[in-house]
Formats: sequence, structure tokens, C-alpha cells
Amino acid sequence: MTRFRSAAGALLLAAALAPAHARAQGEDARALPRGWIEFRAVGLYTQFDSRFGPGGKQPLGELFGEQLQTVVERALTPFATPVTAQLDSFFTGTAAQVTSPVTPEAPVLGTARARLAGDVRRAPFTLSYGLSSRLTVGITVPFERNGTAVTGISLEGGTLGLNTSADANAAVLNQIGASYSALGRATLLPVRGSPAGVELQRRVAALTDGDTLLLPTHGISPSELTSNATLLDKLTDDEAAAFGAVSAATPFYLGDVEVGARWQLVNRVRGYPLPDSARRGFRATVAASVRLPTGPHADTVFLLVMPRDAGNAGVSGDVYADWFLSPRYWVSASAGFTQLLARDVLRRPFSDTQLFPSDSVPFVPARREPGARLRAWVMPRYRLTREISFALTYQFEHAGAVTYTPGNDAETVGLGPVERTEAWTAHAVGVGGGYSTLPAFFAGRTRIPLEVSLIYRNNVAGSGFAPHAGTIEVTGRVLYQLVGRPPRPKPDSAAVDSVKPPPPPAPPPPPVVVPPRPN
Repeated sequence: MTRFRSAAGALLLAAALAPAHARAQGEDARALPRGWIEFRAVGLYTQFDSRFGPGGKQPLGELFGEQLQTVVERALTPFATPVTAQLDSFFTGTAAQVTSPVTPEAPVLGTARARLAGDVRRAPFTLSYGLSSRLTVGITVPFERNGTAVTGISLEGGTLGLNTSADANAAVLNQIGASYSALGRATLLPVRGSPAGVELQRRVAALTDGDTLLLPTHGISPSELTSNATLLDKLTDDEAAAFGAVSAATPFYLGDVEVGARWQLVNRVRGYPLPDSARRGFRATVAASVRLPTGPHADTVFLLVMPRDAGNAGVSGDVYADWFLSPRYWVSASAGFTQLLARDVLRRPFSDTQLFPSDSVPFVPARREPGARLRAWVMPRYRLTREISFALTYQFEHAGAVTYTPGNDAETVGLGPVERTEAWTAHAVGVGGGYSTLPAFFAGRTRIPLEVSLIYRNNVAGSGFAPHAGTIEVTGRVLYQLVGRPPRPKPDSAAVDSVKPPPPPAPPPPPVVVPPRPN
């Protein structure tokens, strides 16, 4: 017991709230009884591939695709412009030699598309202690990982492809005119089946002995752009790496530890921790926490990985309330805020002239100041049995704008392809369920008091480029009465010595003497 009391004393130096951006929505206004500890583990997985922009939902990779498009046009225009002029010259010069000549539309390079999906994985672990019947303290240690999956980078709608048979195509066009052989040797040619490709093949067949050109079957692709030596020469190493970007994620790292406390203001619900023992009631709890900057200070580690609010000191406050309408129906609600302090970070040097800085480029210092966060949620609940319950949930969240201040002679701080700094608002709905052995534990039917819950939420509306995200949240909590347990009887070590020896065997009965019969 002395060892356990020492552990309890250490807990009094910490506090008991999960980080503000990872608080389990399955929480309520309960406070631990005096002398009880609780271990809570939460797993959160959030994934999204679009955001709520001004004109509706926008793909996460839209800006990255626009940046790739500028590179495509700069790299391929020197090859597309000559072939377009040569096609115009060919169609004009052979118009009088064929029947029903058609002037097709000029071929195009296509539009760069980047299909990305961001994900955030968090695992906060919380250890709480009931200092009194109203005050709970503890500590939360979160582990985090965030990444971006690249599901595809392509040039869509392109009608110019890579010419892989330059000598053969030049020989065919040379039959029509020596000036047209240069078209056959062009790096790019119209795609087979495109308007320009169809008309080109029709005229070649009509002006030769039925010969055809070996036209590309598809538009130029990013892989061909980065593997063809002639085209690759037009790209920088960083641009070539951007076209070959693959999924990237940070390793799991220690996030910002939080310490705090929660105080139960009022409790009109009898029978903790069996709130359904009261037909009606209300309880409310306030919570406050301090955030320690234990997370990493690198703001942008990978090209396509979004920065997280890590390495910031800050404070949070929340209020929780439960309204019990009957033993089976009750409603939980909460509202709170988080204010993080500014911190100095190291960032990749994004700029208009350096869209895709690599890992080898030195990071630049900047000061990052997150905006305040506000949140609120409401959760109607229904208890099917004393062990199983279900819930619906609505969640509101607002994040203030993020401000960057350059730490050197730069005038501004450039943003990466998937970064946003605007203030945003999101509305989410969800459904969940839970299982608890607390009723069975206090009834003496099980030895382990635990609760598990599963909640799925989806952002259904938002603004300011809020993520159109879905979140799966799994929570498990185990309780243990550390102080105030009734002492268990110790086994009697002298039990063997107090055993009495068996009694001695009874003496044999005396022999029976038969008297002689008289004569």
C-alpha cells in the first residue's frame, strides 16, 4: 500500500484532462470519487481528401495541382509550340490535296491533377486521480502522427503524347514532303483518336500508299515527364521530385503534455458511478488545463504533410453538463476554448520561385501564432441496458487564423501546397455506442470496472477551408480504488502449527469370557 500511496502522491503534481483538440466526445460531467484512479486510452483517426472552400468543397490537392500545372507548361511548352505550328503548316499545305479537309482544334497538354488525402492519428493516454469527491487531477501524454497519402498525380485531358517512333514517322511524312519530316521527329505528337490525330492519319493515308503514323496512345504522363531525358532536362531536381511525390508521414512523436484539473460544481445525480439509478437529475463540472510545449518544433517536415499545433504552450477551459430525463435517457453537453501561445519554428523556405523545396534546403526561422479555438458539442444518449448505451452527437468547432512572422530578412512566410492559415469553422454529426462493466462491478459480478466506447463523426458543413473529415474515436477507461479499500484478511501463517494430532486409536475390546456350563 505504501508504494501505491507514493504513486498517488505523484499524481497530485499533475492533472487530468486530455488535450483540447483530442478531448473524447464521449466525456461527461462525472468526477472520480475520492481515492480512485482512472487510466484512459483514446485512439483517434481522422481522414479527409477535400475542404470546405468559398465555392463549395475543394480537393485537398487543388493548389498542389495548380503549382504542378505551371511547371508542366513551362517544361512542355517549348515542345508543344513547335509541333502545333508544324501541324498547322501540314493541314494548310495539304488541304488542297485531300477531299473534305478539316482544320481540327489544336492539341493541348492537359491539366495537372493531384489527388491527396490527409490523415491524423492521435493516441492520448490520461491518468487521473480523485483527490476529493469533487476534485479530479491527472496528466495526459499524447502520441501523434500526421501524413498525406498521394493517390495519384496525372495530366488529364491531354491530347499531346510522347513520340516514341520518330524515325519511322519522319520517313512516312517525308513521302508527302521533305518539309514535313520535322513533324515526324517532333518530341510530342497528337494522341491517336484525338481530333488532330484523326485528321493527321486520314491525310497521311490519302497522300501515301495507305501508310499511317505511329501516334501515341495517351497524353503525356508525369512518369514520362520525369523519365524522358529530353523532357527531364527542363525540370529542376525539386520539380522532378514533386511529380514523383509519394505518400509521406511523420513518425509517431510525443505531443504536448497537458496537466489540469476538473471541479464538479453541482451533482444532483445519486449513485455514482451508476447515473441511471436516478430518474432525473443534473450535474455540471468545470475543467482547466495547462499545456506544456513538449512536442516537436519543426513546422513543416515533409513537402505535403500539413503542420500541426505541436510544441505550443497554452491553456484550455471547458464546462461539462449532464441532464438526466429518465433512467434510460439523458443528454450531455460541453463548451470550451483553447488558447495557444506563439512559438518559434523552423520551416521549409516556400516561395513563388521555390514551390517545392527539398529536404536538403536549409530551414528558415519564423514565429507561428495560432488563433484561439472554440468548441461545443451536445450528445443525446440512450441506455439500452445497464451495460450498453447508444448516442448521437453534434459538434461545433471554430479555429482562429494562424499568423506567421518571418524571423529573418524575408518579407513574408511562404506556405506549402497543402497549408492554409485562414480562420475556419466546422459542423460535425456522428453516432456511437458504449459498453460498461461498472454496474456489474458494483454489484459484485465482475472484478474489473471498465468502459469502452466507439464514436464516428463526419464534418458535414464548414467554411474557411475546414477539413471535410471523418473521425473514428475509440476510448477505453479502467478504474481502480487506490485509497479507502477495505483491508483484506492476511492468511494465518501458523495454521499448520495449530493442527491437533489425531486421537490415539481406541483400545481393543476385552475378550469375551464364556462361563462353563454346569453338569
